[in-house]
Amino acid sequence: MPPLSDAAREALVQHDWPGNVRALRHAVERALILGQEGVALQPEDFSLPPSPVRIALEAVVSPERPDDFNLERVERRLVEAALRKHGYNISAAAAELGLSRAALYRRMEKHGL
Repeated sequence: MPPLSDAAREALVQHDWPGNVRALRHAVERALILGQEGVALQPEDFSLPPSPVRIALEAVVSPERPDDFNLERVERRLVEAALRKHGYNISAAAAELGLSRAALYRRMEKHGL
């Protein structure tokens, strides 16, 4: 097996692994099949989806109000950020937020988006 780069190791450790060992096994098999022979495996070889936490951190910390932790405003900024990031594609934004499409639509209605 080719070695793991430090970045790949960190990405694997930080990933949520909702499917547990099976999901990890499939990711490793995919990386081995698609990776270049003799080259250390990189994070992109594992095709891990972006973490909802990453977009949450970017959306929550607003430059104009860095200390605003009001849950309603934070949720609104988070939903707006996910929608903008995915070009208002509801399915993609919902997947990144870890929501169903229906749940995202409810939050959009709640916040007037």
